[in-house]
Amino acid sequence: MSNLPVSYIDAPIDSKLWATLDARCDSEQGCDYLTIPHNTNLSNGRMAPYMKLDDTLEAKRNYAISRLKREPIMEIFQHKGGSECINGLSSVFGAPDELCEVEAVRHIGKSRSIIVRDYDAPGIVMQNVSIVTEECQEGEVGENGMLGAGCVHPTDFQRSALLVGLKQEQAIGLNPVKLGIIAATDTHSSNAGGVKESAWVGAVTGEGSAKERLEPGLLTSGIDGNPGGLAGVWATENTRDSIFDAMLRKEVFGTSGPRIRPRLFAGWTLDENLCQSNDMISSAYANGVPMGADLMPSDAHGKPKFLAYAVKDPDGQKLQALHLVKGWVDSQGTMNTQVIPVSEDTSGADSLCHVYTDKNFNPSQSAYYYLRAVEPKTPRWHMYDCASLSESDRPAVCSDGSYPETIQEMAWTSPIWYQGN
Repeated sequence: MSNLPVSYIDAPIDSKLWATLDARCDSEQGCDYLTIPHNTNLSNGRMAPYMKLDDTLEAKRNYAISRLKREPIMEIFQHKGGSECINGLSSVFGAPDELCEVEAVRHIGKSRSIIVRDYDAPGIVMQNVSIVTEECQEGEVGENGMLGAGCVHPTDFQRSALLVGLKQEQAIGLNPVKLGIIAATDTHSSNAGGVKESAWVGAVTGEGSAKERLEPGLLTSGIDGNPGGLAGVWATENTRDSIFDAMLRKEVFGTSGPRIRPRLFAGWTLDENLCQSNDMISSAYANGVPMGADLMPSDAHGKPKFLAYAVKDPDGQKLQALHLVKGWVDSQGTMNTQVIPVSEDTSGADSLCHVYTDKNFNPSQSAYYYLRAVEPKTPRWHMYDCASLSESDRPAVCSDGSYPETIQEMAWTSPIWYQGN
């Protein structure tokens, strides 16, 4: 490990962070590192590649090389909301996805009230202003994302960020946004996860009671916050080195809280009946690639097959559905996404499994695929707090519909990538 941490003052942009860590981290002394982008849903375009770099092919390729080596994964869900996707991006083509709204704190085209400082007034004066969330313009970087202000960029969210990576790969020959997926609590309390919505007791100042939690706080505290997510790692053994190696190769996943265990494999010759096999996982490794990997082109001009599998939280809800999320860039450079339902059990299942063939696969188009495992709807945490209060003590948020009464918990695997020929 480096003797000293690298601060924002030392490295205000990602490329400088890696350069500084490279200088301080001596591999010959056993030092290695990776970086993980945090609450990107509030980043106002700061996840975009090449920030403050020269607009040259050499600079862009060097950036991509560093990021591919040092930043293998990103955080998709935590106390400050979901970062999988956002509806309404004009640069991304695909049907609206209602699950993008789960614990969403930014909504394109919607207004919200935020508290900001009035710098024209003498002293420290705070004022309430109403703003509309808009998309970032070309090259724009917004401000005050932590307050709910500033523009939204495709790279603020995992699904569209991966598309930006595919598009840049066409331009420079390397993918600078090739990120696996984890999640985290971000509650700064060192607990093992806020798994149960009904047991959420808050994490920051002003969340110590049900009445306090039901009030607005800073953007992602109080009623706007949530219990956070969990990271999962498919390591070969339970050691620090093995876990670190799994993170580097992106064989990791994230959940919105429950201990769901998803797996995704891709291959050209996966058996259609693999879900019924006692050797399902070992066969998938032998004949395919796991989450986080690249599916190499096939000489046989076939269609890729995907083993989608998930097991429920042992103490949680049964699983309702498996979705394979596909993203691709077409020959016109248009970024596209599709959510493909591959398995569903409306009555709930302890596990779901399916071998899916992408019959619309185009070998000339670069694409990514990741798995999303979904639970049925359950009450959001604040409804339990509302129920704990007498009717006369309940604030308006308990009944006015301003916040969704239910959520659907999920798990997401890291993607598998295919580079078009």
